[in-house]
Amino acid sequence: VPRVGNPWGYSIEDKLIIPQAFRFHNHARQISNILSDIETPIWAEIGGGYGGAAFYYLRNNYAPQLTYLDFDLPETLVLAAYYLMTALPEKKIWLYGGETSLTKAAIAKYDIVLMPNYAIESLEDNSIDLFLNAFSLSEMTLPIITNYIGHIQRTVSGYFLHGNMDKKGIVNRGFERIPCSQYPIDSKKLKLLYKKHDMFQGYEGDYRECLYQRTKRER
Repeated sequence: VPRVGNPWGYSIEDKLIIPQAFRFHNHARQISNILSDIETPIWAEIGGGYGGAAFYYLRNNYAPQLTYLDFDLPETLVLAAYYLMTALPEKKIWLYGGETSLTKAAIAKYDIVLMPNYAIESLEDNSIDLFLNAFSLSEMTLPIITNYIGHIQRTVSGYFLHGNMDKKGIVNRGFERIPCSQYPIDSKKLKLLYKKHDMFQGYEGDYRECLYQRTKRER
């Protein structure tokens, strides 16, 4: 990883390796493979953190005309903006400033678009080629999950890739977490292509990785 924000990890042959780098790099490669036949892909993430997965995708230039869109808490977006601007200074970044027009044409003008979580409501229908969520839906209550899933189904034209907890009876911070197998995903809109154990937790872990594809009749 670039030495931005005082990161910690192992130094191997003068390169800093952080624990999550493997997962971020894996997500970047997965998404590049899924979207390889799209000339100007737009992929969005709910809860992108400081921009780890986006960094690898953009650094490796998997798709020169790619746009990355992140929906997250405003405080976290500040960290993502600093990290990505510093690590990738050549990229054109749109940082939310009160605009509400999130059309596909407007998004495609930028390399990176950073928006507060509530701005997802203004996202244009069928404007996203792939949506990614890693772990954070597992931290939300059912009404919030339902709202996000509704917007994903409304706006994604290609794929929904996510990795979240799938075990019943897990109580954390005062509420019972919702297993991902119970997410209100409409099979008429999104078809499940696969569901497997999380690569980094193995068969003993509680998390599962799922890939959905937009059904043809709903495109």
